[in-house]
Formats: sequence, structure tokens, C-alpha cells
Amino acid sequence: MYKYSKNATEIGNQPSDKECNFESINLSALQGSLVKEARLWVEGIGKAMATVDIEEVNNRKEYMRQLREGLHKDPETLEDLKFVLGIVATIRSAVGSNDMALYDLKERFRIRELYHLPDAKEQTAAALEALEGWSVLEKEARAIEEDLEDTKATFTEITKEQVVEFSTSTSEFRAKLKNEGPGVPTIDLQDGLVRL
Repeated sequence: MYKYSKNATEIGNQPSDKECNFESINLSALQGSLVKEARLWVEGIGKAMATVDIEEVNNRKEYMRQLREGLHKDPETLEDLKFVLGIVATIRSAVGSNDMALYDLKERFRIRELYHLPDAKEQTAAALEALEGWSVLEKEARAIEEDLEDTKATFTEITKEQVVEFSTSTSEFRAKLKNEGPGVPTIDLQDGLVRL
């Protein structure tokens, strides 16, 4: 965009009449045509950028909507809690890369505004509003993670109880297998297999 904008400015600033030896040549039609064509290239590139960038903004909005939806899921089971905490971790790990991508998008919208392209200000305002949703999402994730501390403690206690129950039942099964299972000298192999 810069190249074509610079060409339009430089060509527009050139004198439209040239003196060649004894002839005077009027180049205003050629000059006007070249300036117009260069400006059309700037607008064309700007429109192509806008199409790609608006699609990227919409994709990011949809991604943030999905994260927000999952973030507000009520963790009734351990799997639900893991799911919500996974989303919190996803949001936290994506902060750096997402901030860079958002900065890049903001800069691309700002560039189109600098070249006074049609609808650039409206598109920039809409995109910035949508992209600010990421910082809101980060804050929500932090708040939800803090709110889930009690839930995590409850599930930790339940898990500890389940581990103790599992350990007890495994020990009982091992003792039973040792006393009544296959391979015990006093029990027939077929009978031990049936008991197993």
C-alpha cells in the first residue's frame, strides 16, 4: 500500500507540462491516469486486507465465545471441573501469542485508517471492540479459577476417599487371591480359576 500511495503522491506532485527541446508536452492526462490507478491499487489492497482481517476478527470472536461458554459451565462432576480448569489453562497459556496476534490486527486496521480507505474507521472501531473481549475473558478466567478453589478442595477430598477405598478393595482382593486363587497348593487349578 505504501508503494502505490507514494507513487500516486510523487506522480501527482510532478509538473504536468514538460519541455523537450522546442516542444511542450502536456502530461496531465497520463499523470491523472497513473495517480488514479495507484489509488485504485491502494483501495484494492485495503479491501483485500479488510476481508481477511474481518474474517480473522470473526474467527477470534467465535473462539472467545466458545471459551466463555465452556468457562461458565457449572462443574458438577470431576470431569466438568477438569474441563473448566483446562479452559482456564488454555486462556492463560494463550495470553502472549494472542496479545501479539491482536496487536497485529489492530495495527492492520490502523494502517487502513491512515490511507483513508472507505469504512476504515467503522471497521477499526468494531474490530477493536471485539478484540477487547480477550482481556475481559482473561479477567473472567482468573475470577472463575479463584471461585473454584472450594470446588477443587471438595473434589480433592472425594478423590482421596476414592483412593483409600480403591486401595482397601485392592488389598482385600489380593489377600483373597493369595488365599483362594489359582496357584494355591490346597486348591485345584480349575476350581481356583472359577473362583477368580
